[in-house]
Amino acid sequence: MKAYEIEPRGPYSLHLTFTGTEPAFPTVYDGRYLWRVVETGEGLVPVRVEQIGPREEPLLRVEVFSSRGSGEALEALCQFLCAHDDLRSAYDRMRTDRALREMLPYVKGMMPWTAFGPLEGLVDAILFQQISLRAAFSIIRRFVEGLGRPVKIGQQVLYAFPSPEDIMRAGPEVLRSLGLSKNKASYVFNLAKAVLEGFDPGGLGDKPTEEAMEILMSLKGVGRWTAEIFMATGLKRWEVVPADDLGIKRAFRQLYGVEDVNVIRSITSGWERDAWPIAYYMLVWCERKERVMGTPQEAR
Repeated sequence: MKAYEIEPRGPYSLHLTFTGTEPAFPTVYDGRYLWRVVETGEGLVPVRVEQIGPREEPLLRVEVFSSRGSGEALEALCQFLCAHDDLRSAYDRMRTDRALREMLPYVKGMMPWTAFGPLEGLVDAILFQQISLRAAFSIIRRFVEGLGRPVKIGQQVLYAFPSPEDIMRAGPEVLRSLGLSKNKASYVFNLAKAVLEGFDPGGLGDKPTEEAMEILMSLKGVGRWTAEIFMATGLKRWEVVPADDLGIKRAFRQLYGVEDVNVIRSITSGWERDAWPIAYYMLVWCERKERVMGTPQEAR
């Protein structure tokens, strides 16, 4: 085991980030440590992350349980943890907005929901479709435990997210046995096939928003909501907000008195790259406020 340190841009709170919304499996947060298996070009790399510095002067300790692939694993972790993303502009907008300023002391340091890489983000976005978050998390866990490769660290059993090859070997019927609907099994299987044939979800990150959206929506099973969720969480295109998401609409109704999708898009377009972080904070504040409440000083 080797230990490394990452200095995120403050304010930063690992605890707030992964209790505001719990991470999708195979990422695991136990209240102190974040556990993950990172797939690298040199193999599977299990890691454990702990925040050892305060929110305003954050420091993360990363333990890597592999002799190879640590550099690639650390780079992927930094991207997933938003360690070097600057949210000061979003905080400034919230501070001057009477609908948002109350929540700011409680959510500062919480990073917006982010997927662990583009492929995982797009698969998860498909599995999130038209069901509750809790139900989706349950299906994702069955999917990962059924197809992902296990790695044991002491008493902890971790899993790698299934690769396109894992999904192709399983086939649609096995996917259905793991809880996916017939349609979603077909969508995920066809996505894995497309990736193996050369489609690169991560490559969409450099394309203009409308072009990337058009390519995504050409995939069977990917509509506008799925494409926008993926753009925001899988590619970190934070100027994109899934405005017709039920939770987002409820948050805008509660805080701004509006729920028309076009009005929401008009508001968030003015927030530019701050749009997804602010919309995500609104969602957490309105639906899971108890997870971030307490005094601001108590938030780790």
